[in-house]
Amino acid sequence: MSDKTLLASFEFILESISLVQSWFAQISQPDDYILTLQGKSHFDATLMRLQAIGETLKKIEKHRPGLLKDYPGVNWHEIIRLRDIISHHYEQLSQEIIYYTCKTDLPELKAAIENIITRLKEN
Repeated sequence: MSDKTLLASFEFILESISLVQSWFAQISQPDDYILTLQGKSHFDATLMRLQAIGETLKKIEKHRPGLLKDYPGVNWHEIIRLRDIISHHYEQLSQEIIYYTCKTDLPELKAAIENIITRLKEN
């Protein structure tokens, strides 16, 4: 994976996080994901973006092992694992898990991704 491809991958992740956060701004409680058609659409769209984030991180880790370990504030393994759950156990996902992921984990992930992008652009 070239540096240019790596940077594009992290920029894609950042774009995905921003989209999820824009949808999440309309969600005030976990049940908002299941009570309306719009909420269900936001839930499905959020899952697809979280899946894409996890898949992209999985590829980065495969091609650049150890890179993510320079950012210990993020539980990279759990993000990649969430991708696997979305892909293979979709029916087991609850709106509570996704709500709290968006509320607590995404801001930390976004900060780390922004930091990584800044470092990659400096090199």
